[in-house]
Amino acid sequence: MSINVDLIHFLVVTVFSFLIGLEVKSYRSQIEKEEKQRYFFGDVRTFSFVGILGFVLFKIDAQTPLLYLAGFLNIAMLYALLYHKNLKEQKRSILLFVVMLLVYSFGPLVQTQALWMTALLYVSIVFILNSNRALEKYLKNINISEFETLGKMVLLSAVILPLLPDTKNIPYIPLSPFKIWLAVVVISAISYGGYIL
Repeated sequence: MSINVDLIHFLVVTVFSFLIGLEVKSYRSQIEKEEKQRYFFGDVRTFSFVGILGFVLFKIDAQTPLLYLAGFLNIAMLYALLYHKNLKEQKRSILLFVVMLLVYSFGPLVQTQALWMTALLYVSIVFILNSNRALEKYLKNINISEFETLGKMVLLSAVILPLLPDTKNIPYIPLSPFKIWLAVVVISAISYGGYIL
C-alpha cells in the first residue's frame, strides 16, 4: 500500500503551517507584553489555512498559477488594510506579513522542489522568530566595520573565485589560478572566523 504523494505534500504543508502559527503566537505573546493595543494579522488557524490555501490554489492550476497569484494579491490587500490601521497608531512592522507570505509559499514549494527545501524554510522561519532578543543584543554590540570585512570575504569567495580558470596555465607548477585563490579564500575564512570568535 503506497501513500499518495499529494497527500504527503498536503500533510507537510498543513503541519508546517500550523507549527509556524504556534511559533507566531509565541512571538506575539512576547511583543504584546511590551506594546499594548497592537493589531496582528492572523492566529494559529489563520496560518494553517493560508498554507492550505496556497497548496490548493497552486495545485488547481500549476501551469499558469493565476489563482495562486490572485490569492497572493488578496492576502496582500487584506494586510494593506491592517497596515494602514497600524500606521495611524505609528506601528510599522511587516514581519508577520512576510512570515504569512512564506507560509503561503509552502504549497508551490513542496510541489515543485525537494522536501528538504520546505523543511529548510520552516526551520529558518522558526529560528529567526526565536532569535529576536539575542539578535537585538548582538546588533547593539556589533562594530559596523565588521560588515565591511564580511563584504570583502564575499568578494573573495563568491565573486572572484568563480571567475578564475581551473586549468594549469603556468608551466612546471601543478596549480591553477582557481586553486591558488581557493587557498587564499580558505586561509582568509579561517582567519576571519577566528577573529569573530
